[in-house]
Amino acid sequence: NVPPTPATYAQRSGRAGRSGQPALVVTYCASGNSHDSYYFARSDQMVAGAVAAPRLDLGNEDLLRAHLHAVWLAETGADLGRSMTDLLEVEGDTPTLEIRDTFTAQFNEPGALARATARARDVISGLVAELQSTAWYDDTWVDRVVAQAPAAFDAACRRWRELYRGARDEQILQNKIVNDPPASRP
Repeated sequence: NVPPTPATYAQRSGRAGRSGQPALVVTYCASGNSHDSYYFARSDQMVAGAVAAPRLDLGNEDLLRAHLHAVWLAETGADLGRSMTDLLEVEGDTPTLEIRDTFTAQFNEPGALARATARARDVISGLVAELQSTAWYDDTWVDRVVAQAPAAFDAACRRWRELYRGARDEQILQNKIVNDPPASRP
């Protein structure tokens, strides 16, 4: 169908010819759709107009916190591996699913926290005047975000832990059924 804006049209058509490959872009107009019918009659307007550059709201607390968490994680130097099982304790009959001690030590290493705080301040230094007009920013915000980053990382692992425990509990239940044939009779 006809995209709602020239920017959307440009984005969709840009997906077609990647890496210098030729592409053909075709737009279908549904006869019962007033938007499509309008542009079918005025196809030149489908791609007319200015495409506005994307914007980021630099006063968005969640966005900045996520970036500062990335700064903190980079400063820890931690190689998280390829899987959550590399990061969390999954061994044993009742695994704790806690972050492995080696990572906990890296995450809380005072030098890494200090470097991350300094680097985070540098990252937002050009935004401080704008941030001071927000209700959430104050002079200690960066310090708090970096200090709380290890706990926030641990909290971000919570969903995986819940899924893992659920799958493990289901596996244990299914194994009991398979290993106890009389229990599986109707």
